[in-house]
Amino acid sequence: MCKKKKIYKNKIYFEEFRNLAVKIIKLLKEKSKLLKNIEYKTYFDELTSLPNKLKLEKDLKKLNPKGSMIVDIKNFSLINNYYSIEFGDMVLKNLAKNLKNLLPDNCKLYRYSADEFIVLNFGEILCKELVEKIFSYFKYKIIDIKYKNEEIPINIELIMAIIKDGNKENIIKKLHLALLYAKKNDLNIVFYNEKMDIEEKVIKKFESIEMVKKALTEDRIIPVFQKIIKPDKISYECLVRIKEKDRLISPFFFLDNVKNTALYFEITKTMIRKSCEVFKNRREDFSINFSYKDLHNDKIKRYLKEHIEKYNLQGRVIIELLETEAMEDFKEVIKFIKEMKPYGIKTAIDDFGTGYSNFSYLADIHPDYIKIDGSLIKTINKNKRYYTIVKHVNYFAHDLGIKTIAEFVHNKEVYDVLVELGIDGFQGYYIEEPREVI
Repeated sequence: MCKKKKIYKNKIYFEEFRNLAVKIIKLLKEKSKLLKNIEYKTYFDELTSLPNKLKLEKDLKKLNPKGSMIVDIKNFSLINNYYSIEFGDMVLKNLAKNLKNLLPDNCKLYRYSADEFIVLNFGEILCKELVEKIFSYFKYKIIDIKYKNEEIPINIELIMAIIKDGNKENIIKKLHLALLYAKKNDLNIVFYNEKMDIEEKVIKKFESIEMVKKALTEDRIIPVFQKIIKPDKISYECLVRIKEKDRLISPFFFLDNVKNTALYFEITKTMIRKSCEVFKNRREDFSINFSYKDLHNDKIKRYLKEHIEKYNLQGRVIIELLETEAMEDFKEVIKFIKEMKPYGIKTAIDDFGTGYSNFSYLADIHPDYIKIDGSLIKTINKNKRYYTIVKHVNYFAHDLGIKTIAEFVHNKEVYDVLVELGIDGFQGYYIEEPREVI
C-alpha cells in the first residue's frame, strides 16, 4: 500500500500582504505627487502661479482662441531700479491677481515673460470695452504694495496689444509686433492689423528676440574665448555667441535688441555658468562682460558669487564694464567692487577712450585694468594723435596703479608700438582669434 505524500502549502500571512499593499499604494501616491509637481514646475510660473510660456505654446497647438491680447507694464524697469527686483516681483504678483479677476471666465491668462502677460479668449471676440476697462482700472487705481513692513502706493500703467480674430498662425509674433509698434508710437492700446506700418528695424528686433529665446531653449548660447597676453600671465575674455549649425552669430546681431527683456539676464547667467565650468579645471584668469543692468540686478550678482564659490574661482574672475556705463553711475560701480571684494573679483573698464574718459571718475573707481579701445589702437602706428592719447592714458593709469590692456592688436607694427609704450596686456587677432575651444 502506497504512503500518502504530504502536501505543504505556503501560508499567506494577511498582515504582511496588507503592509506590502500599503507600501505600494504609498509609493504610487508619492510617484503621482512627484509627477504632478514636475508638471507644475514645467508649465506654471512660480511667482504668479499662472500657466507659463511653455503651457501657452502647448495649448496653442490644440486650442483655437477667438482672440488674444498681450499686456505689458510701461517702464517696468524703472520700478525694479528705483525700488528693487523683489518689489518688482510683488508688483507682478498683484497685477496677475487683478488681471485674473478682471477677465471673464472664457479667457485664459498666462505669464509669458518678465512683465508680459498673454490672454487667450475662447468666448466672444475681445471687445474694445473689455480692453479699456482693464486699462482704466490700472491707470486710475493706486495699488498699495506691502514691502519691508510698510505699504508703498504705486500706479501701474499698461501697454496692451490685441488681436481680434481667431487666426492663431504666428499669434505670438503678431502680438509682439503690435506691442513694439505701440511702444515705438507711445500708444497704450493697439489693435493688430496686417497693414501696420512697422519699420524694418522693429521687425528685426522682434526676430532677434525670437532667435535668442530659441537659442536659450536649445542651449545654443555659448562663450568663445579670446586670449589676452600680459607680462606675468595669460588670461581670456569670454565673448557671447549663438551657435547655429556650423556658424557662430556675433552679439552685434542680437544683444542690443534684448537688453530691455528678461532674456538679457538669462544670457548673462548662461555666460557666467558656462565660463566658470570651462575654467574650473584651468589656471588662467578669465573675464566676463557685465552691463549697467547686470550691476543693478541682485539675482545676477548672487548667481556670480554662487558660481565662484562652487568652482573655487576666487581671485580669477574679472568683470568687464563698459566705460560709458561705468562712468554714468560710478557710485554703483564702487558699491559693486566693494561687494565683490571678498570673492576676489577684479574689474576692468572696457572700451576706454570711447566715452567720457573722465579721469577723476577713474580715480574714484580704481579698477584693476583699463582696456584701451580698439578705435585708438588699430592705427596707432600711423596716427600721432592716437599715439599721444594712448601714451598719456597709459602714464595716468600706471600712476594710479592700474594696469592697461590694448584691444584690437591686429598686426606686428601695432604690437611693437604698444610694447614700446609700456602697455601691460594685448588682445586682438594678432595675438589670437576668439576660439570656441581652448
